[in-house]
Amino acid sequence: MKNEKLNIAKANKFSILVDKLPQLTQLTRSIAWPDIESQALDLPYGGMTARASGSALTFGTLAITFQMDEYHTTYRDIINWMTSGSGHQVPGPPTTNKLEAVKSDILIDIHTNSSNEATSYTFVGCVPTGISMNELSRGSADDLGATVQFEFDYLKDEE
Repeated sequence: MKNEKLNIAKANKFSILVDKLPQLTQLTRSIAWPDIESQALDLPYGGMTARASGSALTFGTLAITFQMDEYHTTYRDIINWMTSGSGHQVPGPPTTNKLEAVKSDILIDIHTNSSNEATSYTFVGCVPTGISMNELSRGSADDLGATVQFEFDYLKDEE
């Protein structure tokens, strides 16, 4: 390892691109990184059993929380993407995107504290598997938001 000063990464230094949902670039509030696990293996070793990391990784879901626009365009687009294979559509005016029942990659760029790109991650083959909206409340002045969960095929680290 190089003997250099390490700067602590800031949680608000990122950008996101979802081909199927370009408006998420401006609306994303936060991203919950998926858990990544490896099942340990029992290996015989000199009359004993040794533990080793498995050869396959299991990924949890990627969760993206975003602000809602007043017409709920992104929310509708996600539901239409989720249901487009079944022929169901969300009632209401047409949305801005005609989404198809196909997978889409999600690119997340992590930036340095100086806002320069430090590294990128691509979640390949993403499909939305769930969406939840914040509670509506007459007493709240908070912006309305929603969280969408994605399953994906694999993760590419693009240094």
